[in-house]
Amino acid sequence: MADSVSLSEVTVKQCQNCFVRESGLKEKGQKLLTCGACKRASYCSPECQRLHWKAHKPFCLMNRQADANSNTKTVIDPHRLQTAEVESHYKQWILVSKSFFSNSKSVLVILLGVQEYRPILFLSVFYAFELEQHPENISQNILIVTLSPTFLPGQKKVDPKRSFNVVAAGVESIAEFPDLQVRATAEQVFARVPELQRRDPTVLGFGIIYIIIPYTDQETIRHIVPWGPVNEAQTSIFELVPPVNPNWKNDLIMCVRNGTPVDMLIGRN
Repeated sequence: MADSVSLSEVTVKQCQNCFVRESGLKEKGQKLLTCGACKRASYCSPECQRLHWKAHKPFCLMNRQADANSNTKTVIDPHRLQTAEVESHYKQWILVSKSFFSNSKSVLVILLGVQEYRPILFLSVFYAFELEQHPENISQNILIVTLSPTFLPGQKKVDPKRSFNVVAAGVESIAEFPDLQVRATAEQVFARVPELQRRDPTVLGFGIIYIIIPYTDQETIRHIVPWGPVNEAQTSIFELVPPVNPNWKNDLIMCVRNGTPVDMLIGRN
C-alpha cells in the first residue's frame, strides 16, 4: 500500500485566504465555510475560497487521496496497526485537551493558549531554526519529526498524551529536501509570504513541520503542519523562554515521552 500523505493547512480556525479568525466572525454572527471537497480548509466567504484555490488545490487533492487510502476496504489484520486508527490517535495527540494544562501558572502557557502539542512543535521550530538570530531561516528550513505509536492494534483505551513517542527530530533545507512533493508544497506556502508582508511588514513567513509516522514495515503516514503566518508579535512570546536551546531535541523527546508538553514551555527539562 502506498504511504498515506496529508498536508494539513489549518493550525487555528481561520480563513485560509485573508486569515480572519473564526472567533472574530462569531462576534459578527458569521461562521467559517469549509471546502466541500476535502472538508479541511476553511474560508470566510466563497470569494476568499475562489482566490485561494490555486494555493489550496495540491492540499485538497492530497487530503482527498489520504482519506481514500484510509477508507479503502481491505482485509483487516487484527495484529497490525491500521491507517485509520493511527490517523485517529494522531489527531487526538496533536489536539490534547486543554484541561490537562488547566493547573499551570505559566504566563507563557496562558499566552499561547496551550491546548495541544502544536505549541511545543512551534517552540522546537523556534530553537531548531535559530530564529532569534536568523529569522530568515523560517522560510528556508523544514523541521522533520518522526513519531512512533505506543498503542497496540485495536487498543481501545489510549492516553492521547502518551499515544506517540518522538524517535527522531532534525532540520533540513527546503531547497535540498529529497521529497519533491513536500518541497513543492512548502514552496507554494512560502510563495504567499511577499503578499502577506505587503499587508503586514512584521510577517516573517511560515514554519514548516513534517510529521512522519511509520506504523508497519511498509506503511507510513505523513503530515505537513504549517506554523503561520508568523509575525514578530508571535515570536516575541518566546522572549519568556531562553533565546537558544541546544538541547531542544532531547527536551522535545522527553516531554512527549512523559506526556508533559507544558514542561518544555516552562523549562522544566
